[in-house]
Amino acid sequence: MADEEVLKIYEEAQQAVIGSLLIDPESVAGPVMQLLSAEDFNGAFKNAFREIRKLWANGEPIDIVIVLSHLGDGYAKWLREVMRLTPTAANAEAYAQVVKDQAALLRFREMGVRLAGAPDMDAARAILTDAEALLSRRNGLRGRPVWELMAQFVQWLDDPTPPVYLPWGIRQLEETLTAEAGDFVVLGADSSVGKTALAVQLAWDQAAKGKRVGFFSLETNAMKLTRRLVAQRARVPMSALKVKSLSREQVGDVVALGNASGKVPLYIYDAAGCGVDDLRAAIVSDRLEVAYVDYVQLLSAPGRERWEIVTAISMALHTMAQRLGVTVVGLSQITAENKKDRLKPGKDDLRESKQLKQDADLILMLSLADPEDADSLRWLRIEKNKDGPLSSVCLRFDPEHMDFSATDSRAFDHWRARKKPSSFKDLPDDGREEIQFESGR
Repeated sequence: MADEEVLKIYEEAQQAVIGSLLIDPESVAGPVMQLLSAEDFNGAFKNAFREIRKLWANGEPIDIVIVLSHLGDGYAKWLREVMRLTPTAANAEAYAQVVKDQAALLRFREMGVRLAGAPDMDAARAILTDAEALLSRRNGLRGRPVWELMAQFVQWLDDPTPPVYLPWGIRQLEETLTAEAGDFVVLGADSSVGKTALAVQLAWDQAAKGKRVGFFSLETNAMKLTRRLVAQRARVPMSALKVKSLSREQVGDVVALGNASGKVPLYIYDAAGCGVDDLRAAIVSDRLEVAYVDYVQLLSAPGRERWEIVTAISMALHTMAQRLGVTVVGLSQITAENKKDRLKPGKDDLRESKQLKQDADLILMLSLADPEDADSLRWLRIEKNKDGPLSSVCLRFDPEHMDFSATDSRAFDHWRARKKPSSFKDLPDDGREEIQFESGR
C-alpha cells in the first residue's frame, strides 16, 4: 500500500474517532480512551484528542463548545467539519483500531527509513529495539465480562486435548509444576552448586520436546556452555573434553550429537552487558517460547543501589514474560550467610532484592546436602508454587558429565549414614565378649 493511501486512511480514521467522541462521548469515550493515546494521532487531531482526554479524565462534560474553549477559536471551523463528516458514532471502536494500526504502520515505515540510513550497528540495534517494543505494545486495558470468561473456560474443559505445561525432564518436577507461557520462574542457588549445569540440562530437554528455547548467558561464554552440553548429551567425560583427548568412539558420539542437534531449537546467546530490552528483541526476533537468564543480577538496568537495580530487573522480566507470553527462567545467586542457611536456602535468600520473591510464579532452590562437600547429593526444593504444592527432589550430580539425575530419599539417607562419624555406640552387638586391651606393650 502506497504512503499516500495509508495517510488517507489514517486521516479519515482519526477524523471519525474525534467526531464520534464529540457526537456521543458517553457511549464511546471509555472504550476509545482504553485503546488510544495522544501519540496515536498527529497534527490537529493530536491536539484535539489530548484536550478531550483531559476533560474525560477530570470527569468534565465533552462537547464542542468546551473543547473549543481549550483549543481556541482557530479550531472552530475545522472541528465542526469533523463532526459533519462523522454521521454516526456507532463504529467508534473500529475507527480507533484503524487509527492504532495505521499509526503503528507509519512508525514502522519511518523506522525502516532510519534503519536504512543508520551510521553504525549501535544505531541500528537501537532502532530495532524500538521496533520490538512497538510490536509488543499492549492494545489498551480491556476488561472482559466474567460470563464470557466462564464460557471460554467451559469450552476449555470440554476440549478432550490434555493441557500441556512446560516439560522439565525430571519426573518429580513435571508431577508438581504447571509452568506455562507468561510465567516467571526463579532458580536460586549458591555459587558452584550447579545451577547453570542444571539450567542447561533443563533447557535442552525442553527444546528436545519442541519448545523454542533461548539461553542468555551473562557469565559463561557460549562455547563453554556447549562443552557442558556435549558432556551431558554425548556422555563424554568433561576431563577428556577439556584437553581434547577423545577416543575414536567418543568423537563419533560427539558428531552424532551434532547431527541430532539440528532438530533441537535451542539458542545460546553471549549476553554479557545486556539489558531486558536486548533480551526482548532477541525473544521476539527468534520467536522463543522459553528464555533462561543466567543470571538475573548481571543484567544491566537503571538505578544507583544494587537492590534498586535488581528490583527493576525483576519487575521488567516479570512484565516481559506476561506481555510476550513466554516462560522466563531467571537464575539467581543467594545471600546465605551461615551454614544453616546454605543447608536449606529459602526464597528470602535470593540475592539483593526481595522483589524476585514477589514477582516469581515459581521459585526453585538448589542446594548441597552438605555445604562443606561439593560432591554431596543436591536438594532441589520448590519454595514457591502459585498453582500447586511445595515439595523437593533429591538429585545426584555427575561432575564428569555435568548432569543431574533424580534419586529417592533412601539414597540420601544412605549418603548421610556414610558421612556420619562412627562412635562406639554405632558398633554392632554380636554377643561376643569385649576385646581386652593389654597395657605395657
